[in-house]
Amino acid sequence: MQESNKKAKRVCLGPSLILHAFEDQLLCYIFQLQEQGMPVSSRLDIFKASSLCRELQERAEVVQYSSVRRFIKNNGLVHQMGMNISQKDPRELEDIAAHSW
Repeated sequence: MQESNKKAKRVCLGPSLILHAFEDQLLCYIFQLQEQGMPVSSRLDIFKASSLCRELQERAEVVQYSSVRRFIKNNGLVHQMGMNISQKDPRELEDIAAHSW
């Protein structure tokens, strides 16, 4: 009889493989939003991923978020979050500065 290796890692389908079948569709969705100039957030990604994958939809919110964040990281995507000041028109900021003094 052979002894089992207790240190060997188990192979199981984790959250990272849930979105693997829908990777191309989700990437196209993200790129289309970016081309239209719309801000892309993890929340939007979760909504789209949940609509594509019923298994993800049935999971807890934490699992959904973790799966999408892992998907974003594995594909080298970056969701840029704008700061409040950077989202305003520079002329509007000049008017606010001029009227505040």
